[in-house]
Amino acid sequence: MSFDRDHIKSIQQTVDQINEKFSREDLVDFFKVASYDGKKLVIWASSDFTTHHSFEIIFEKVFFFKGDFEWSRNEEIPLISIAEIINDPAGGRAKFILESDGYYYSNHNHKVEIEAADISYDTTVVLYFHKDVLAPGERVAEWVKKKD
Repeated sequence: MSFDRDHIKSIQQTVDQINEKFSREDLVDFFKVASYDGKKLVIWASSDFTTHHSFEIIFEKVFFFKGDFEWSRNEEIPLISIAEIINDPAGGRAKFILESDGYYYSNHNHKVEIEAADISYDTTVVLYFHKDVLAPGERVAEWVKKKD
């Protein structure tokens, strides 16, 4: 499966939307790989991972992942970029780059590389504690036990 122009445009628009969000969101500094099953990679973003995460970046049909599992953001450049569009017999995919500033749990690689067929994001604030009344756009993490 190779990429058509509409899919490439859709991926670029999603990357632009993510970068726009982070250009205005100066409170989100930390990232971690939340899950990776060989096909789907989910990255959480937060200002404080002890209480919540406020952004998820989801990569589908992942072909390749290289980099740290936790890192801090390099605020001097866009959060995510597309380094290359690959169309070969294995399937169409984009090579995404996320760069770290190297200060938070980094092996000083400073670069996370992901090759995937698709990307999306979720801006729901996921709380790591029980809260009786949730604000719009909030939810409690599924692993949090409800108080009796």
